Amino acid sequence: MYYLKDLIAKEYSALSLRYFFLTARYQTPLSFTFDALDSAQNALLGILRLLSSFPEGGRADSEWIKKFDEALSDDLDTPKAVALIFDVLRSNLSEKDTLATILEFDAVLGLNVNKERKKFTKLSDAQIPMQMKNLLTERENARAKKDFARADALRVEIETLGFLLEDSPEGPRLTKK
Repeated sequence: MYYLKDLIAKEYSALSLRYFFLTARYQTPLSFTFDALDSAQNALLGILRLLSSFPEGGRADSEWIKKFDEALSDDLDTPKAVALIFDVLRSNLSEKDTLATILEFDAVLGLNVNKERKKFTKLSDAQIPMQMKNLLTERENARAKKDFARADALRVEIETLGFLLEDSPEGPRLTKK
């Protein structure tokens, strides 16, 4: 048996656990494994990272809201409701409207998307400590030399120091945990 404090000590957020619970229907047994919780946490963090760059000020799309309401009206089908987040992210809505629609979903799901996504805003060069800049440079050099074991070790070190590292076509993107 695990308590919430045990999961938090293992660096899982309560919101990741909530997301995990939402991926199963309420009347269906849910098998807890750390792999499943890792998957839930990674999915939630992926959503938050992506939405961190989306501007506010859009309008929730009524068709997507209708689909979301239908999922919940179908015997509280939260897995389907959560899956709609990814459908909206892949849709042709503008970033503003995508964010507004997902925030409408979140009013029910309670994942605190608007607040949590703001933790993933890209740090400006001035906000990155020199130690971190040195680690990033060393990691990029290791990747250029195809020393992926060293690059992975440096990623772990960066994350241990309280930062998240995402590789993008424009280069590494660093955010504060």
